[in-house]
Amino acid sequence: MGLDTILNWEQEEPLLNSIHIHGDEDPIFPIKYIKDCIIVPGGTHIMIINRFRWFNEHLPDIILS
Repeated sequence: MGLDTILNWEQEEPLLNSIHIHGDEDPIFPIKYIKDCIIVPGGTHIMIINRFRWFNEHLPDIILS
């Protein structure tokens, strides 16, 4: 079901009031196709696991802004 959802995604405009955080080394969703996001240097598709220090440092300010 998840793969079907991704392959048939029809969202053409960004959702209002959303924050997009994206890694610049994500091989699954390359940064060259992403617009208007907060870029995590060295972030990959599993950056929530291996770049947790970045999230610990920056997420509080992102949430409060």
